[in-house]
Amino acid sequence: MIPTELIFKPVAERWFRRAGGETDPRDQFLAYWTAFQALYGPTPELKEGEKILWTVNRLSEAQVRMILVMPEVQFLANMSPLRYHDGRTGQLKTTEHQQYRLLQRAESEPRVALEALVQILQKVRLNIFSSGPAAVRDEQVINNAVPVVRGMVELLIQPT
Repeated sequence: MIPTELIFKPVAERWFRRAGGETDPRDQFLAYWTAFQALYGPTPELKEGEKILWTVNRLSEAQVRMILVMPEVQFLANMSPLRYHDGRTGQLKTTEHQQYRLLQRAESEPRVALEALVQILQKVRLNIFSSGPAAVRDEQVINNAVPVVRGMVELLIQPT
């Protein structure tokens, strides 16, 4: 069986190139996020947390740390928590817990911190489509999320 990341790597590369041609930050983010998701998890059967862990574990320790020291990551870790609608529970939640994990684990457990960062980025993506009170309206959030997703995709599509 061919691993999913090899099957979808050309798809990820196309979305990555498409994102580079976008001028609107939301469109850039969504195109980079689509590229990221094309490389996300070895099989569709995995649960979301398992896909995140699998994807994070594809990166070397040095690559993980390189992402975590980006100034945009620091913005995302320290911003006012995003609010989002949890489709499973129907509750309005925030990214406060993920931001705490990102800040507290960056040095001691960088992979745990990167997992938390990916979860925050998922909420940015979710909120782009949200029309309710939890919608991301702050351009700073999008502008800081774009280079982070771009950087992760660049590292994941590099030849191994």
